[in-house]
Amino acid sequence: MSAFPQNPSDTRNVLSAEDPTFSVVIATKNRPKSLRACLKSFLRLDYPANRWELILVNDGGRWTFSAITPEVRAGLPLRFLNAPRSGGPGYARNLGAREARGEYLAFTDDDCRVAPDWLTGFARLFQTQEWDAAGGLTLNPYPGNTAGDAWNSILAFLYRYRLDSRGNVILVVTANAAVKRDVWLSLGGFDEKFILSSEDREFSFRLIASGYRQTFCPEARVWHHQTKSSAWNYLRIQFRYGRGSFHFHRKIRRAGTRKNVVIRPNGPRFYPWALWSDLIRGRTRPNVIALITAGQVIHRAGRYYEKLRHLVDRIS
Repeated sequence: MSAFPQNPSDTRNVLSAEDPTFSVVIATKNRPKSLRACLKSFLRLDYPANRWELILVNDGGRWTFSAITPEVRAGLPLRFLNAPRSGGPGYARNLGAREARGEYLAFTDDDCRVAPDWLTGFARLFQTQEWDAAGGLTLNPYPGNTAGDAWNSILAFLYRYRLDSRGNVILVVTANAAVKRDVWLSLGGFDEKFILSSEDREFSFRLIASGYRQTFCPEARVWHHQTKSSAWNYLRIQFRYGRGSFHFHRKIRRAGTRKNVVIRPNGPRFYPWALWSDLIRGRTRPNVIALITAGQVIHRAGRYYEKLRHLVDRIS
């Protein structure tokens, strides 16, 4: 029996009942054109039509769903949710995940385009029964764009370098990720206090600190159109990530979970040297290395800014 209702007009392949069922969750707010382009990529998804659903969560936006065409509405297994308040990406994703009916939750962003075999890549990985969560391959659709190449170089490095002693990747980003729904429920979902950023970083850390397994799945591909941006926008976002990083480190220190994750040395122990060595070995363009280096400085500045702001709030 199908896990989800099947559109009778949908002729995409329907495979065996052993194929995992997925609930795809996209949190979005007031970016209707970007969302429409994202959804059009799902029209080409080759995963069995009765084995997945797509849950869109409007995070308090006014025009979020306004550009979705009748073709998209008719061609996809859509469910629409309106958040009662604007609570940030973690809050919106939690809202959608709680309504999910699939065995697995898959997350992407409204400025991403998924490959036709995106869910198939995750399904093949999870059928091995070894892994509980995974991050997919996020690609730059604008080769040569300095900011885009910087984003992808950083993410590729983190998936190779930031591993624990059991071989788990320590960070999975929600632009392209999947997790067993039972595991997500057992962990209580994303921490909704992370408004700025790092809710995916904190969830990833909490997942492996709790004994679950997490890996990288290069077969699950998305193209992230956020990457076409200016150097200024890249630095601005790095500052926000740095602010979120302060709250991430503060939480894992207070929770005492840091001791449960033993980071495996992979090359130089000092993070910046490991990053720069990786970039040089990969023959990364000098302007990309320069932007990444500036981004690391700005990221650290954001972390100290948030620490200072937190101290001032406590004193006052």
